[in-house]
Amino acid sequence: MGFAHSQVVLLGDPACRVSALIEETRENGVISPSNASQVDNPMVDLGYLSRNSVIKPGQRVVTSGLGGIFPAGLLIGQIIDSHSVGYGLYNEARVRLAVNMNALEEVFVKLP
Repeated sequence: MGFAHSQVVLLGDPACRVSALIEETRENGVISPSNASQVDNPMVDLGYLSRNSVIKPGQRVVTSGLGGIFPAGLLIGQIIDSHSVGYGLYNEARVRLAVNMNALEEVFVKLP
């Protein structure tokens, strides 16, 4: 018997958290929805980055594979800017999504 349905979760979903990393530095963080996201400029936040991390605009952000839900290496987007949060305890970066989530027409479903 095959699968009858699937569940799709978009990165901008308020309940969605994705383990990610900055490809260049291998710095790990967590993707969450951004308050700054707009229809024509979809963004997410990459949080819990080390306060010593080297974050530059244009760096690529990909899934890390930690947590076992999303495979490693899927492109999420590029860093726009960053700032210190938590009274300087860690950094957070805004990431422009590589895909316009409002214009999706087809998706791939990855089976285990």
